[in-house]
Amino acid sequence: MDGVDAQPIHVKFGDPVESVFDEEAPDFIAIGPVKIDGLSPWGFVPIREIGTIAAIGTLPGKILSMFIIEGLCLGVLGTLSGCILGVAIVWLLNTAKITFNFGQQTGLILSATVQPSDLAIISLIVILVSVIASLQPAVKASRMEPIVALRHV
Repeated sequence: MDGVDAQPIHVKFGDPVESVFDEEAPDFIAIGPVKIDGLSPWGFVPIREIGTIAAIGTLPGKILSMFIIEGLCLGVLGTLSGCILGVAIVWLLNTAKITFNFGQQTGLILSATVQPSDLAIISLIVILVSVIASLQPAVKASRMEPIVALRHV
């Protein structure tokens, strides 16, 4: 974008696309350049619930561990569902016996494979990333004052 002074567009979640661009535009075009204010990881943390948990005497370390365990569980569930779906798609592709031509070779049969070692390495990476991603909201939640959190509307 040489010479273009691009300014961010701030839109509240649920605003119609037409109000942003002053014209009719499909949603998939508008999503890229628009920063939606409510979609940060911290935006989804239930602040009042954190305040209630802290007000009844839960230690900050326990609140921190609750968020990290939640991130771990989400990572494990996402990994399991992704692995099952991926293996199912590979099985369907191999069962369908899809043929294609490549260069001067004709009638090649598509044969997809999944290595268990690849699944294991990718699964570990995904789980690790989900735990790391849960650290920032976990630290913020554990440092939050109960009175401030309970006042949050």
